Amino acid sequence: MSRRVAWLAMALTCASGCDAAAQDFGLPEASPLASPAAGWLERGVSAPFGHAGPPDRGGLRFVVESGFISWFGVPELSTRALAVGARWRGLALAAGISQTGDGELGWTTIAGASGLETESGGAAMRTVARRDRALEFAFDLDAPGWGFEAGAGGWVRASRDVRAWISAPSLWSDGAAAPLARGLEWGAEWRTAGLFAWFSHQSAPLAGEAAGASVALGAGCDLGRTECWVTGRDHPFRAGAGLALRLAQTTLRLDVEEHPQLGTTLRAALAFGSSRSANPERADLVP
Repeated sequence: MSRRVAWLAMALTCASGCDAAAQDFGLPEASPLASPAAGWLERGVSAPFGHAGPPDRGGLRFVVESGFISWFGVPELSTRALAVGARWRGLALAAGISQTGDGELGWTTIAGASGLETESGGAAMRTVARRDRALEFAFDLDAPGWGFEAGAGGWVRASRDVRAWISAPSLWSDGAAAPLARGLEWGAEWRTAGLFAWFSHQSAPLAGEAAGASVALGAGCDLGRTECWVTGRDHPFRAGAGLALRLAQTTLRLDVEEHPQLGTTLRAALAFGSSRSANPERADLVP
């Protein structure tokens, strides 16, 4: 019974207007446009490597990202995720799998994304299939317990240091409902040598529910092999902080967020590959 109470509490909190990720691939990230691959699967914005410069016209680049999330310190709410991304001459592809919860109340998610980038912007789409872990697995997509979702997103370069993005992660859905309804999200990121800041706004999932809208912002510094940041979100207000450590082709990212009622959420991710830094001046130092 305690598990069900915890799940219900989290669902009510998210429904009250938080702009949290849908729990599938919400791994730690310095900004919404800085995630190597998982963040792209989560919101459908075609910047899988947090790339701030023009698309690489060279060979294939790739990244493998795995992570763990402990939601509010409740073991039954943990998420395990694995994502793989590849990019070549402006074409980007990503795929991932995650599991959230336990065998009684959890679900498994498979996701894919594809997109195109130019020097001035990019666009992509995401598709997601979820399966209730409590039901007997079947490849029949018409069987009970399957849920499907598709969305899209894109970004545009407003100036040398500023990018704006928009994300509609759930334009279409069918079957079992997603664990968290998500509205239209838009925002902007400013990034220059050593410093960055971002802002995002997410609309209420259902039209006319203005109280469900939410705002998030963050800021940080990039020191090359180390990156740190702080974030703030409303409904209710909660603050977070994160740290990234880089060595050769490997990046370890950690962050923590404190909820005033439900407790502490911890996220950790390990990425390996040849993706570029969100800061082009540091591209030779990070994966």
